[in-house]
Amino acid sequence: MENKNQQYSYFGVMDDAHVSYTSEYLSLYLKIDANECIYSFKYESKNPAICNFFEYNQNFFIDAKIDNTFFSKAFHKVNNVTDQIVLFHFKSCIDSFLGKPSGLSPYIEGQIICFCAKVTSASLIDHYKKSYGDLKKVYLATNASSFCGQCSCRVERILKDEVAKGEFFLGEDKGTWTKKIEDLISDFAMFSPAGYEQLNFSISSLKTNIVKLKCSRPSDSNLKRREIQKTLENFFRSETNRDIKVSVVI
Repeated sequence: MENKNQQYSYFGVMDDAHVSYTSEYLSLYLKIDANECIYSFKYESKNPAICNFFEYNQNFFIDAKIDNTFFSKAFHKVNNVTDQIVLFHFKSCIDSFLGKPSGLSPYIEGQIICFCAKVTSASLIDHYKKSYGDLKKVYLATNASSFCGQCSCRVERILKDEVAKGEFFLGEDKGTWTKKIEDLISDFAMFSPAGYEQLNFSISSLKTNIVKLKCSRPSDSNLKRREIQKTLENFFRSETNRDIKVSVVI
């Protein structure tokens, strides 16, 4: 073992045949044998917490078998930035050895998805909920994917999944807007142009800023779907002063 100011350490024997992963926090090199066991590794880091982690856990990794239980045993209580960084690097090295795409699933609760800004999936989702689905506020508050950009796909995937849940509409709780849209439909029925008084609308869904409405109309009505849609959209926008888009299904 070689250790120089907690920056450069070997455990076992290292040669050119290895898998590795490097970031601004840590460079990790693994030697894995034919039995898929780690028989040596090397790390380089200027981060004292990371170096201390390896000093404390070095015996665990030597001869560790790479299987489905490896990460649950190695990081059974991952709850800080240091553990997350080391876990990510080990996972990336092992994925490289197994010929899999590098990186962790973005859906592990609490997993760091942006190492530059130290943003976890849990904190990203928390900011999304606190900002009522306003993505601009989420990015400004977390700085996620604002630096190197390597986490952009993971960040976008998590936020896309949250948006798909449809909890918010125009930056507010969806329940609040459901009542507002119902009231707007009632007002429209009272002041609608000629020919619209026989139309009936019901809310199908609210998503982001799009109102999807079901419309029933008399068989002899000459009103076209696009015409109805545009008229409603103009009415909703004028009444709320918000960028609402309307989709009508007949």
